[in-house]
Amino acid sequence: MISAVVVSLIVAVGCGAEGPPGEQGLEGREGPRGPEGPAGAPGAGGPAVHVWDATGADLGILIPDVGPEGASCGGDCVSVYNPTINGVLVYSLAGALEVPLFDLRYESSDCTGTPYMVPFGGEGAPFVGMVFENADEYYRVSAPGAVSRTIVARRLNSGDCVADDTSTVYLVEQVSPPTAFEPLLDFHP
Repeated sequence: MISAVVVSLIVAVGCGAEGPPGEQGLEGREGPRGPEGPAGAPGAGGPAVHVWDATGADLGILIPDVGPEGASCGGDCVSVYNPTINGVLVYSLAGALEVPLFDLRYESSDCTGTPYMVPFGGEGAPFVGMVFENADEYYRVSAPGAVSRTIVARRLNSGDCVADDTSTVYLVEQVSPPTAFEPLLDFHP
């Protein structure tokens, strides 16, 4: 008899009209973190301060607080990134190109082939992208992490290829920076 009453109650409860919605239940626990979404598109570049000479020529982008190692302008210089040569040039405020002078090093016995340079003071990596001069030609320092080597170096000395010390050297590439400038006139984006 008890089972007949339970069946009747279940049937009676399940067959009535739908009642009003109940109260909102308690908030559940936070679920696990989902997978990371794709990266967004790169943002627009910020404004760059360009250096202009008196003729209106854009010399490149000012690089603040970069010291011109070996330059002879006594602090009255600016360092400028030139995208045409992908290198950093140093100018005096009078507009002269003030690049440091460095001897090139070679592995070959006749001082030909791949040119290298020795870091400032013989230690540490040179400034990547720095442009320097050797025998009226200009060179840019390549990325040092990938191209530093230790070699028994040779260098030109008064036209002769002479042995030098074993040195850690960095690959350089010849570049052709613009060299005729008027005094620097302006700095603006």
